[in-house]
Amino acid sequence: MRLLGRLLGAAFPWALAIVLTAALLLVARDSLVLCVLGIVAALVICVIVIAGPERAGVGFVVLGTMLAPMSALVVPGATFVTGTDLFYSVGFLLLLPTILQRNVHLPPGFSVTALLCLGIGLVASMAADDPLTSLNFQARFVAGVLILPLVFMLWRPNLRIVQALATAYVLGMMISLVGGVARGDRPGGRFIGFTEHPNVYGLTGLFATGLIVFMISQVKPIWHWAWYLAGAASLGVVWFSGSRAALVVAGALALAFPVVERSAKAAGWLIGSAAALLVVADRIPMGSGSALDRLLGGEVSSNSDLAREQLFRHYWDGFLQRPFIGHGFEESVLGHNVYLQMAFAMGVFGLAAFLALIGAAALQLLLAPKPLNRLAYPAVSYAMVAPLTSVVWDRYIWVPIALAFVLSADVLRVRGGEPGDLVPGPEPEPATAGGKRRADRPVDSPTQTPIFAPPLLRPRR
Repeated sequence: MRLLGRLLGAAFPWALAIVLTAALLLVARDSLVLCVLGIVAALVICVIVIAGPERAGVGFVVLGTMLAPMSALVVPGATFVTGTDLFYSVGFLLLLPTILQRNVHLPPGFSVTALLCLGIGLVASMAADDPLTSLNFQARFVAGVLILPLVFMLWRPNLRIVQALATAYVLGMMISLVGGVARGDRPGGRFIGFTEHPNVYGLTGLFATGLIVFMISQVKPIWHWAWYLAGAASLGVVWFSGSRAALVVAGALALAFPVVERSAKAAGWLIGSAAALLVVADRIPMGSGSALDRLLGGEVSSNSDLAREQLFRHYWDGFLQRPFIGHGFEESVLGHNVYLQMAFAMGVFGLAAFLALIGAAALQLLLAPKPLNRLAYPAVSYAMVAPLTSVVWDRYIWVPIALAFVLSADVLRVRGGEPGDLVPGPEPEPATAGGKRRADRPVDSPTQTPIFAPPLLRPRR
């Protein structure tokens, strides 16, 4: 009887999935689109039944993260809805019971600045020439910049899940790299991958590089070679995209890395790699669409420079016209300078709130314990590249930045004396006998507490 019960238990989910598939296909038999959607819905139900709601929810979020660097994969007829949005909607819906049971402490650096961005943005939208259009674009700003990090912090993924999310993003970038090679270069010799623009392609490589630096610290040394290859692939994406902004920021982060990590070994690797690249660049002629050629003033970059100058003047003049209340979000993604765009949209106070929001994530590079602080490299990358790009609320930006906010919330919990999901809590005091320290614990014995941990991880009394 037990064997029969086990067999029935194993067969029931599959039987249910088959029945649901047949029912959905029967309903949708007159439409190919509905038929495909019916099969997809049946597969989703099957996964949920077999894996359970929580595990299935985590799986869908991981798949959505993998799709984040492939921003061109959108829903037909609704180009503002990406594949990441679909998988995240299903995944976080399944994770809702788990999220509701969490004890959450939001970092003030996020909660205060997010409320300021929301409130100031609403005032700017209502005062805009076309309030409805401005509110429509502001809704996208709220969804990407505010809600996405908030949901991640409410979810509180543990370290293993964070590692899976970082790996998924890098894998998505590599799939986009293969797609870029398969699709060939665009006019001007630039590649696009599975994104909507070469500059976006370069930014996905830039953000993936930061996550790769984090993952190298999370895997055994025997697997480092695989992540070094992934790092080379991400830098290749930056190169072949022709994005000058991504290349400049990648170079700046490479120079800053040995200082942040306080590593002479990293400095040696940097000098050696730079010398090797200079030798290769001297031997191999650069294509007209490479990032370095465009940075050095190649012919294909002249038109882009002229357009950027014209846009800068337009947005700067608009900001001076309404420096405090802004013009709303209708033109918030065209200026090739995110900070100027935010000043144009929300005025100087909205810009200050937006800067503080990004800074709250980027500062984890200095404030969070090592090596978890490396989760902030994508946020630092965006803070540096924002004056050189137009993108504001896209998922390929805020998915990796959300991980930095998860880290900041975890640091806050540990500082309050609660167990952390990522950050190890303070070590317990050694056992004593008769008021004396145990003899097997020297007074000056080292701890595993990172360099920035003492002021942050000390429990409140």
